[in-house]
Amino acid sequence: MAIKQLILVGFFGMFLINMTFCPNVIGAENNIEQSVNQNRLHPRIVQLEDVIGMTSPVKKRVEIVSPKSIFIDVTFSSGIKFEHTDGNSKLRLFNEFLGSGGGFFDYDNDGDLDIYLVNGAYQVGEEAGKSALNILYRNNGDGTFFDVTDTTNVGDTGYGVGCTIGDYDNDGNVDLYITNFGSNICYRNNGDGTFTDVSTQAGIANKQWGTSCAFVDLNNDGYKDIFVANGHVMDNINQVNKHVMFPQKNLLFRNLSDGTFRNISDHSGLALEKVSRAVAFGDYDNDGDIDILVTNWNQTPDLLRNDVGNQKNWIQINAVGIKSNRSAIGARAKIVAGNLIQYQEVNSSNGYLSFSDLRLHFGLGSFQRVDTLEIRWPSGRIDKSVNLEVNQRYIATEGIGVQVY
Repeated sequence: MAIKQLILVGFFGMFLINMTFCPNVIGAENNIEQSVNQNRLHPRIVQLEDVIGMTSPVKKRVEIVSPKSIFIDVTFSSGIKFEHTDGNSKLRLFNEFLGSGGGFFDYDNDGDLDIYLVNGAYQVGEEAGKSALNILYRNNGDGTFFDVTDTTNVGDTGYGVGCTIGDYDNDGNVDLYITNFGSNICYRNNGDGTFTDVSTQAGIANKQWGTSCAFVDLNNDGYKDIFVANGHVMDNINQVNKHVMFPQKNLLFRNLSDGTFRNISDHSGLALEKVSRAVAFGDYDNDGDIDILVTNWNQTPDLLRNDVGNQKNWIQINAVGIKSNRSAIGARAKIVAGNLIQYQEVNSSNGYLSFSDLRLHFGLGSFQRVDTLEIRWPSGRIDKSVNLEVNQRYIATEGIGVQVY
């Protein structure tokens, strides 16, 4: 037998084919070369049977090899030195099987996306007292990042799971919330390059096992509330610790607009105890308020329709990029209605294992008109619109303007 290794160039990349030829198929090499040349010009993938043209037994293996990489790994060259740890206990602890969250957000309002990475923790053994920090990397604007964890005060040492961002106090600075195995953390962005841990004073240090979380205005008062999905991963945890349950209540903290929150979970139709993991948000019935979808482990999901939010005014913006990416991911909107100023970024995900409606939703309380809508696009362009009616959905197209849809 003769062994040949050929590279077939196709429309979607290159296909490395290892073929073991029987003696009576050696002559197929010329046909293969011709088909390769043809396939460079035509958008179809070469079938091995087409180029050999016979039914003799052929052993084949196809794997995709890119002729020119779409992505280049620049992790280390860009300055990202973070390495996640699960504690490395060697005991297969129940929480060591979860990875941790992370994401892009512009914490210093310089127009460049920074990176926050959530870490696990050392829990037992000789390394139990060793710290494993969450890390914040500042974007230098030149393709590199710098670790600013110490100076920004966001190096939480809890066993992290998910995280989300949002401007809960409407000061124009994006705040940060982290779910942990243990007490959750809320960092308020001070606007000067530092953060303050306000978890306890704000009343949102949830001590259950939170996974997914989000800042979202559920009652349209213009201030973002916090939703946290809870649930353990060990089904017999109650036999180990009688104070901890496998199914747990999800939590809703209402923003009181004074820097504090109130737990209203028991009075909001959320008195369900399940093993929740992911949570997504969107106005699925287009009635002007945000609904909730929660997924639960080995259980049915919960679709929670919001029936009270639209009693107050609102506005929704569907941002469409032209020079920027079509979905406008990373675009930041500012709206002004009287003395109410709000900021929100277009992003698709929040917390853990979920994605949400891309439309920006702003609750407006009793305000009857939006004085100004300003959008800063990822391209750097800034568009402004004025005197928008409330309780409307708008398409905001980069460089073109705003229209009702």
